[in-house]
Amino acid sequence: MTETNTVGLATAAMKKAFETGDRSDFVALLAPSATTWHNHDNIAAETKRTGTNPIPDMIDNPRLEITRAAAFPGGEFMQFTLHGTGKTNGKTVEAHMCIIFTISDEGVTRLDEYIDPTLTTQLAAEGA
Repeated sequence: MTETNTVGLATAAMKKAFETGDRSDFVALLAPSATTWHNHDNIAAETKRTGTNPIPDMIDNPRLEITRAAAFPGGEFMQFTLHGTGKTNGKTVEAHMCIIFTISDEGVTRLDEYIDPTLTTQLAAEGA
C-alpha cells in the first residue's frame, strides 16, 4: 500500500475531537451500527455517540500529531502521537496510537483503536 498524506474526513473529525473534546463532527459520520474495538480489552462495543471526548478532561492542551494517514478501499487509518500534560500529575504525555476506520455507504462502521499501553501510567496521579 502506498502511504499518502491525505487526511480523510474521519481522521480530521477525530483529530478535532481529541484536541477540543467536541466529537460532533465525528458522531455525524457514524453508521447506526458502529462499533469500537480496543487493543487493551479485545472487545468490540457500540461506539460512543455523545458529543464530547474525555481526552481534554485528562490532558491539558492535547495535541494530536498525525504521523501517517491514508485512505484505502473500505476505510482509512491514522497513526498519531498524542501530546499534552497530564491533569492529575503535570507530567508530559506522549502516547503513540493508531485508529483504523472501516467505512461503508452508511458511514464509519468500525473503529479499531490501538491505544498506547503506557497512557494509563503516564496519566496516573503521583503516588498512585
